[in-house]
Amino acid sequence: MLSDLIGADALVLLLFFFVISVGSFVVWLWALIDSISRPDWAYERARSNKMLWIILNIFLAPITSLIYLFAIRPQVRAAEAGAYSQPGQVAAASVGVAAPLPRFCGRCGSPVPSGAAFCGRCGQALASPTP
Repeated sequence: MLSDLIGADALVLLLFFFVISVGSFVVWLWALIDSISRPDWAYERARSNKMLWIILNIFLAPITSLIYLFAIRPQVRAAEAGAYSQPGQVAAASVGVAAPLPRFCGRCGSPVPSGAAFCGRCGQALASPTP
């Protein structure tokens, strides 16, 4: 049996490092695939750089993978969902004033003037805004 050849303590240590290695690989792969699959405009809205995070995830894993998953990914996901407005704008709720939310194209992410039926950048038909 294997435990007779290398000892029970060494076998437990070997199993521990195997689990840590597989876990690190899974976290790295998850962060890399997620950072590649998110659109560029979501990173721009979150004031981040997509290519930087892809390169960091490739060469400096697993630490940067964890930083990406717990610090950057939530911001990019929120930007992708429309939580962030254009850079430099303050959200209306933070100043206590009811202001209309900016509209963005669902396909390319570019800002769309209120009342527009089509995106001026890619031509995507836009849903009418709900009051």
